Amino acid sequence: MKFINIHKILIFVFCAAASLPASDNRPLAMGGMRVSLPDVYHQFNLWQSAANPAGLLDSDSLNWMFYSGDHLRRTNEIRRRWDARELRFTDLVFSGQKRLDNRQMFYGYFRYGWENRIDARYSIDRHPYDLDPFVLTDSTEGNIGFYGPEIYAAYTYRLSRSVSIGSALRYTIQQGLKTIFTRPEIIHRRISADIGLSLKLNDLFTAGLTFTYFNKQDLTKLVTQPDKLDPITYRYRGEYTFKQVIGKGDRVADYDGYAISPQIAWNNGLWEGVFSAGYFYRWHELYDDPVRRIYDGFYQEQRYYARLQNRYYFDALQKSLLALDIHYDYIENWAKEPKAGYMIYNAFYRKYGIIVGFSHRFETPSLTIAAEGQFERNIPDRRDHLAHVYRYGPVVQNELRTGLEYTVKNIFRLRAGIYYIWYREDPVWQYFGDLNGPGFTAGMGYYAEIRQIDFYIKYGRLNSVNTTQQNGVNSSFDFILNWRQFF
Repeated sequence: MKFINIHKILIFVFCAAASLPASDNRPLAMGGMRVSLPDVYHQFNLWQSAANPAGLLDSDSLNWMFYSGDHLRRTNEIRRRWDARELRFTDLVFSGQKRLDNRQMFYGYFRYGWENRIDARYSIDRHPYDLDPFVLTDSTEGNIGFYGPEIYAAYTYRLSRSVSIGSALRYTIQQGLKTIFTRPEIIHRRISADIGLSLKLNDLFTAGLTFTYFNKQDLTKLVTQPDKLDPITYRYRGEYTFKQVIGKGDRVADYDGYAISPQIAWNNGLWEGVFSAGYFYRWHELYDDPVRRIYDGFYQEQRYYARLQNRYYFDALQKSLLALDIHYDYIENWAKEPKAGYMIYNAFYRKYGIIVGFSHRFETPSLTIAAEGQFERNIPDRRDHLAHVYRYGPVVQNELRTGLEYTVKNIFRLRAGIYYIWYREDPVWQYFGDLNGPGFTAGMGYYAEIRQIDFYIKYGRLNSVNTTQQNGVNSSFDFILNWRQFF
């Protein structure tokens, strides 16, 4: 039973960290800023905004090594059917960037992560709230732990003054284990490859194109229990329909897909930005027994998306700016029964979002202030044909945030921020109800000539309001420590 695109909402609600390791903690410590704090690690270009590996040479061109450790905790008194009562994430990251010569550049990272789901309800699926309707569950509430590495490498080569090509490779493998019945072992593997092209049209504009292929597999091993009984699992197809299966064996969820995205970036000194659009396709197969492949379901997903990110500076010294980030996503998907081939589920999603931000840098005192508003609206239209349940209604999440940074002797940087979140869902969904809550962030940076040290801490709360579904508080706590060494 996969609900609305809630994993995206949770990323927004809990202010997750940046996607590519090596960013500093400055925006996070200043209230979780997204677009209003430009610096060498938060530029609007093909690499940092659109993950086009061909744009690496035109981004941050310094040589450095980066080390990071983080711990994130989420406590959920308000949760859905398959949510855990508490989530704990810990990561160690080692990354580096090296300019090999005027034509070549390399970036890479190694991340090792631990994820613990405390009192997870029933689900033994690695991603129970993905968009497809298939979920594997059992009848117990217990702890599940995942751990494993991720490796990423990107390389770019400049063919001429105006043309660059790039490639990137990412590999992730994680192992998970539930500590009580049915005691499954879950092996998650993902590999993706990117090919990028960058074309400098003139001194103002640069065009880019990225193609991505990915393959993901979740292998769930069900074994005989310590009491010599076979495990009992429940296989959901859609919102409410499931079948009970008794027996051991291997269950495989295979995902294949690709994405293609053109981009254009510009910068005239006062106005900079990136516009990107794209198409995403994913095919998903479920089957038992990797050798014989006894199919249990098929799923297809398509996405069309567009995003505009830009900043306008009010002066040549770039002390004051206005930032705007707008995106639109359209998603359609369907799932079919494998034997008869009839459709059991389909859905349509329309997502709109805008971020408006402002920042100003004072010379005396040495102070930077920033403020942003983020407004997101998701409109799911979900059709569960097996259960004859059809639901349509908006989910809205808005956030206001503000922060400041004070520089002492041009070496120490003290940061603080606050934010406030509003989450509203149509009563037809009956998941969380309505939530409000504040959050507080703080941090400090030490910036010497050849090294930078940053730490960041956050605490946030979401309280239920005006709801008959659930009452309680969801809280979040983050701590991140970074060290960057230049060479």
